[in-house]
Amino acid sequence: RYKKSDGDEEGGGDRDPRLCGGAYFAEGPLSMEQMRTIEPSAAFLTDDNSDYENKEVGVKAVENVYYFPDEGQVDPAKAVHKMRKEAEELGVRFLGKVDVTEILRDSKGYITGVMTKSMDGDESNVLKADEVVVAGGVGAAAKALGGLPMMNHPGTLAYARSLSSSSHRSNNSKDQQNVHELNRILVDTVTQSHVLCREDGMLVAGGGVLQVGGTSAVETPSTTDTVGTSDALRESLGKQLLKAASRLAPDALKHASFVSTTEGRRPIPLDGYPAVGYIEPGLYVVVTHSGMTLSPLLGNIVAGEIEKCVSCDILEKYRPTRFHT
Repeated sequence: RYKKSDGDEEGGGDRDPRLCGGAYFAEGPLSMEQMRTIEPSAAFLTDDNSDYENKEVGVKAVENVYYFPDEGQVDPAKAVHKMRKEAEELGVRFLGKVDVTEILRDSKGYITGVMTKSMDGDESNVLKADEVVVAGGVGAAAKALGGLPMMNHPGTLAYARSLSSSSHRSNNSKDQQNVHELNRILVDTVTQSHVLCREDGMLVAGGGVLQVGGTSAVETPSTTDTVGTSDALRESLGKQLLKAASRLAPDALKHASFVSTTEGRRPIPLDGYPAVGYIEPGLYVVVTHSGMTLSPLLGNIVAGEIEKCVSCDILEKYRPTRFHT
């Protein structure tokens, strides 16, 4: 769901997504019937009202719902595991539990490798390299890795287990009939909420940086940075995220139980755009959000630029040197 144009009752902001110059084709705005045909569990409720038996609830909200048929989703853990396995088969060696503490240079200033230090001890090692590629997400802000200016953009995800998952299946056929699968990711820019379902039945819900569920939320310290907070506070935040997401797909979440939360910081360069290219000769950085879905494309382009010593025009406006001009 997108915000309406400036001056309307939603407060305005986002334009019709078909007019924003994006790469995705959009269908919409959808009627309630069209939306439920594409995603039966979708609702986008406008009021914080759990009485979804009243099918009139949410009708107003679908005035500005769009469907992106080319959009998809990927399980990041599975994708990374597969890419890592294939990389190892090609001879790539992964070193775990180490920090890069220094970029090494020769007497003329040319990069020759990196110095690493064990995270669970004082052991240091020198890794020689012709090129150093920084693809460490928020770690790119470290001075030792070039000091790329980054946003402080914390985020939290809440996980819930649905009755439809294999470990929580019920023998009660009535319960099974009441379980609604969620087939697509639902995103609401008005309430700043999103929800999706993994292949194993795990529901994943997230929200905005400063507010959980948009304007209806009560702000807590954990909405800006949950790292280091208590388990009780993280659980409270997770349940708020799930409550906000239940307005997008109440049928999918009403039988789900809270499992856990994860916290992290989104890897977003300071101006909000990807940073891809050389900071200096021999030191290449690639940082973007979302790196998960862009990695197949960026991986090929970056490899081509480094291996063939070429510069791809498509990346010119995303060069990290823009921060140093």
